[in-house]
Amino acid sequence: MRIVEWIGLLHPLVVHFPIALLLAAALAEVLVICEWVPGAGMKTAVRFCLWTGTLAALVAAALGWADAILRSRDFMGFLSEVLAWHRWLGTSTAGCAVLTLGAYELARLRGRGRGWYRLGLLLCVLLIVATGYLGASLIYGWDYLRWPPRAT
Repeated sequence: MRIVEWIGLLHPLVVHFPIALLLAAALAEVLVICEWVPGAGMKTAVRFCLWTGTLAALVAAALGWADAILRSRDFMGFLSEVLAWHRWLGTSTAGCAVLTLGAYELARLRGRGRGWYRLGLLLCVLLIVATGYLGASLIYGWDYLRWPPRAT
């Protein structure tokens, strides 16, 4: 069990890769939709970011579950619920990325039907925001985004 706990400590290091890659895929897709950048190169970037972001999301989710074994002792009451929501939203994000990647590849093979993929990518972005907020709340406190900021 100690090795699982130790491996879980890698979650904060790994989790930022799928976040960045999936958000980059979404941004690149917006550029494709708006035709602000020539399509062929940007479509390659979308595919690369989506594939690597999805694989990294699966690793980050697995590491997150391992990390929660260790961290669940640190969070009591309301924060234990926040951790549970963070875990399940993170798992949902990885699952959404897998489905989105599948929809992307299917649309690419058919040459049409990018709407489902784009909807999945939008859902991934929303899940990333919600999961990230909850994860940061566990570290920085529930009201870490309050305005005006706390004096240090």
